[in-house]
Formats: sequence, C-alpha cells, structure tokens
Amino acid sequence: MKPRNKIQPLPFVLPALFVYILTVIIPILWSMGYSLFSWNGIGDMKFIGLENYVRMFQDETFREAVVNNLKFVVLGSLFQLCAGLILAILLTHISKGGNILRVIYFIPCIISSMAICQIFSKMLSVSPRAWFAM
Repeated sequence: MKPRNKIQPLPFVLPALFVYILTVIIPILWSMGYSLFSWNGIGDMKFIGLENYVRMFQDETFREAVVNNLKFVVLGSLFQLCAGLILAILLTHISKGGNILRVIYFIPCIISSMAICQIFSKMLSVSPRAWFAM
C-alpha cells in the first residue's frame, strides 16, 4: 500500500478501538489497580501491594476452583471435539438419506438466524401493524 492509502482505514477503525479501550482495557487496568489495595468499598483504601495475590494463591478453595475449572475445560473440549468428529465422519459416510441428515443437523443454525432477522425486520418496520402481524 502507498503511505497515503495506509491512513484511509484509520477513521473506520478508531471508533471501534475507542469503544474497546473504554469497555475492556480501562476496566482491566482499573481492576488491576484496585487489586493492590485493601478496601471494603466504603472506607479509605490502604495500599498493600501484592498481598492479595499471595493470599489468593495460598487459599485452598482458590486452588481447588482452578483445578475444577481446568478439568471442566479439558473434558468439555475433548467431548465436543470427539462428538463433532464422530458426527462429521457419520455424515460423510452415510450415502442414503445423507442430505436429509445434513439438513436436519444444520436447521438450528438457520432457524436462529431467521428468528433474529424476523425480530429486527419487525422492530425496524415503519408500519405500526408490523408488530401485530407476527
């Protein structure tokens, strides 16, 4: 790209980047700052540094929760991956009625998209009777 053309996408990216910074980056930094203080939400804030993190990693309940979450993520991912792979293999090897099974398998994706489209078409309709025609 020419240097002049590299600036053209900037006005399109800046609003989204601004919203992302306001809604994601700033709250994360704010929370990291709060984590360095001892504060009950009402009284004065007292700076304690990394003591909160030391207590968190020494807490048995926290460690147990992390282990349980890791188990859940690993087992859930393995189950979804294996189930999806088995369904894909079954759908590719079925010759008679395979197209019907593919359609039945894909219908939930289509129905949710169509429902959203219908809702927005009714919401954005100019006609006041559009809401009652559902």
